[in-house]
Amino acid sequence: ASYAMYWILLLTSLLPWHPHATAQFLEPDCGYMSPEALQNEEHQAHISESPWMAYLHKSGELVCGGTLVNHRFILTAAHCIREDENLTVRLGEFNSLTSIDCNGSDCLPPSEDFEIDVAFRHGGYSRTNRIHDIGLLRLAKSVEYKGSRYIDGTHV
Repeated sequence: ASYAMYWILLLTSLLPWHPHATAQFLEPDCGYMSPEALQNEEHQAHISESPWMAYLHKSGELVCGGTLVNHRFILTAAHCIREDENLTVRLGEFNSLTSIDCNGSDCLPPSEDFEIDVAFRHGGYSRTNRIHDIGLLRLAKSVEYKGSRYIDGTHV
């Protein structure tokens, strides 16, 4: 499994240097922040500001976080991946304590859960000292991006 992760990481890192390749993984305008948010160090995330954030959970309980890197893969930490744990990836979650995420009258579509098809940990990962603490999760189905619009000055 770590051999496959090695090739995925290698190929995606070489992609920008191929003359006919594109390294565009997410939508081109995904996640742009307003200039005000970029200038404020104490900026708190607004609804829809980070659509690539993944909520890794087991029966609704947060286990780890991750990042959507394309339609099928989540980048996470290797220590989040255990053979005996059946994790689910939730995308589109802003507040796990509310059933509907809203900022005033601006509400997100419901979050969506995705099953994990295959999990890859770095081959050199050590649970003892946590070196090479990186992993990839391949989703069982592709993520369908839900349009583009501005919310609170952020293009999503």
